Amino acid sequence: TLSAVFTAVLVGTTAHGHMMMNLPVPFNPEKASTFPIEAPGGRFPYPCQGMTEVAYRTSVIAGQTTLVNFTGAAPHGGGSCQFGVNYQGEPYTDNPDDWKTIYTVIGGCPAEITATPGNLEDPEHFRGLDSDGRPDAVHCGDDKGLNCIRQFNIPIPAGLPNGDATFAWVWYNKITADELYMICAPITVTGGSELEEGASFVGELPSMFLANIPGFANCTTSMTGEHGVFNIPNPGKYGIQLIEPDPAAAGNCPVAPPAEF
Repeated sequence: TLSAVFTAVLVGTTAHGHMMMNLPVPFNPEKASTFPIEAPGGRFPYPCQGMTEVAYRTSVIAGQTTLVNFTGAAPHGGGSCQFGVNYQGEPYTDNPDDWKTIYTVIGGCPAEITATPGNLEDPEHFRGLDSDGRPDAVHCGDDKGLNCIRQFNIPIPAGLPNGDATFAWVWYNKITADELYMICAPITVTGGSELEEGASFVGELPSMFLANIPGFANCTTSMTGEHGVFNIPNPGKYGIQLIEPDPAAAGNCPVAPPAEF
């Protein structure tokens, strides 16, 4: 029966029932997981779950936007996220200082959920498995819809240097207290700055905030509070606040002042 099939799918969802970025195309797209990341040495370690195989390198143009899309049926109420770049290493380094923030979204990333307890695994919103067997929910087609998976057009700063880099999405969801998600994609930047000027620009960007990795990051966020939206510290100058953050969601991490985008 349909209900039996749906129940079987949800059993599988417990193994892959979170979220991942699918555009830009990530490293190891057939293996990239919707699991949260772990400390270096773990199964899905920081950074980038340890994925490094390039299946497709996305071209992005400095001064324009790039489409970011997601796969998953458990956006955990949404949350806050950052998008960043790493120009160091082949393809990237594991030094947190090398991951530079280019855009921050406070609340509503990658969804804003009002119809369910925080996920989209019910029959009304669930749409089946992707080609790699990951559960997926209905998509909004924009960055404003409710009870669907949003997509974002992320601005690529004009000051970025031309050349190959790694693009990253980091996510602090709304309804779990101690998880961090990170998916990375190989990109090539065009239309940007020459190397010396661009390196100076990147050096002035804030590093992506890092928490919720036991034994590696030094603080843990919380799901307590009225909203559960974490106000990511030092978000940089580029971003948007979609939902008012709650200071209680910071847990024992720094309570950030209101962002000034």
